[in-house]
Amino acid sequence: MLGGRPLREPIAHYGPFLMNSREQIIQAVEDYNAGRMGRVPVLEHRGGAENSHGTGANSHGTGANSSHGTGTTAG
Repeated sequence: MLGGRPLREPIAHYGPFLMNSREQIIQAVEDYNAGRMGRVPVLEHRGGAENSHGTGANSHGTGANSSHGTGTTAG
């Protein structure tokens, strides 16, 4: 949940699921496990191995947009 006006409703949560009751949580988990919630396509890395191993943009190492490196954002 990101934020907003209070709903003044009961809240039940489990992992990423946020509903109004335990029963709704159970149904949501069942729906998810059965594949009834759709899918978000996985973005593939462009630019070869450099971008997926530590030096390019959107990498896991030192490139731009790295979450744990020292890169800078290109402008």
